[in-house]
Amino acid sequence: MWFTGAQKFGANIESETAIVPLKKGATTKDASIKTTSTGKSRVWIVNTGSKPPGEIKNLLWFLESRQRWIVDQDDATRLIPVYVEGGETMLWDSLEDINNVELKLIEA
Repeated sequence: MWFTGAQKFGANIESETAIVPLKKGATTKDASIKTTSTGKSRVWIVNTGSKPPGEIKNLLWFLESRQRWIVDQDDATRLIPVYVEGGETMLWDSLEDINNVELKLIEA
C-alpha cells in the first residue's frame, strides 16, 4: 500500500546513566553521573492520504500483521522493520468525512 499523505521523521533517543561515587579529593571536573548505554530508533508519522473505504479497510492487514516493513526512502532496495504504536485507530468515518489514517511507525 502506498502512503501519499504528509510524513514526519524523527528519532527516539534513550540513554541510561549510573551514579559513580566520587573519590576522596575529587574536583568539580570529575563526573559523578556517567552514561552507561544509549540507543535510538527512527520514527515515522505517516498519513495514508485520501483513500476509498475499501483501500482503508485493507490497511487492517498491515495493522494486524506480526511483521511490518517499510521501504527505505534513501535506498529503495532496503526494507526497514517497523511496529505500529499501539492504541485505537479510526479507519473510516463517513459522518466526519475521515478517509485517511495517520500512523506512527517505529523502527523495530
